[in-house]
Amino acid sequence: MDLDGDGKTDIISGSWPGPITWFRRDGDKFTGGETLKHADGKAINFANGSHPFAFDWDGDGKLDLIVGTTNGEVQFLPNVGTRTAPVFGAPQPLAAGGKNIQIPSGCAAPVVADWDNDGRPDLIVGAEDGSVVWFRNDGTRKAPRLAAAQTLVPPSPSPWRDDKSRRPGEWGVRARPAVVDWDGDGKLDLLVGDRCGGFEARPDANAEDRAEDQDATAQLPALRKEWAAAYKEFATLSDTPEPTGAKALEAHRLQVARLRGRVTRLKDEITRLQDVRDRYQSGYMTHGYVWLFKRITPAK
Repeated sequence: MDLDGDGKTDIISGSWPGPITWFRRDGDKFTGGETLKHADGKAINFANGSHPFAFDWDGDGKLDLIVGTTNGEVQFLPNVGTRTAPVFGAPQPLAAGGKNIQIPSGCAAPVVADWDNDGRPDLIVGAEDGSVVWFRNDGTRKAPRLAAAQTLVPPSPSPWRDDKSRRPGEWGVRARPAVVDWDGDGKLDLLVGDRCGGFEARPDANAEDRAEDQDATAQLPALRKEWAAAYKEFATLSDTPEPTGAKALEAHRLQVARLRGRVTRLKDEITRLQDVRDRYQSGYMTHGYVWLFKRITPAK
């Protein structure tokens, strides 16, 4: 996807908070990323779980945005800038079969492709339940009109929550489709990324990592006792009425400040060591696969 028409492939990425980031191609690397914006300069951020796809939806020669959201909507954001300097208008809900698209299970992941090879761009959308649906374009190249959804991939048959419960050949949820002729037979296939399992595991650790973990674990009990004693002393002194004499008052306040600083330093050190220890603890890991759904017959 060449978002700015400079002849180099770029990457755009949605996010759970909503903003969409553009990573420009620079040689064999990508730049650090910039947030895509509306024409008024404000960041695009109209829904959680944004899933963008760039395509010239209205046929004016400029790449627009088709954005799925976590609540199952699919929005069209026209490029109101130029081919080389894209900025985008307000989101407009895409309709199919006379109704605004609403993927029942949520987490809409749209891509655009000519699924039925009629020269008009169609819309294909993955969903939270693992399904993939096709909205055929019964309109024109410059004025798409989408028909009601047809199922390409049914909802996942797997409970997916852990690897032991998923049987061979069962794909997972949160389908993220790509459309490509994978086997070169002239028919478009689907590659579908998913979230399909999880397991309890510890992060990989070398000898240095294990030593760091053991050292942090060994230091924490003594530091916690030291912090508790320092905090008790600080709290007791803070609750003591301040003396009236100038020198005594100054000494009292200096002692309070010293104890406050000690309590803060100990707390910061405990937090640092807890972060080290937590880094190497076992936890629940999720993962997914990419599945090939091979096209058997042409679309009708």
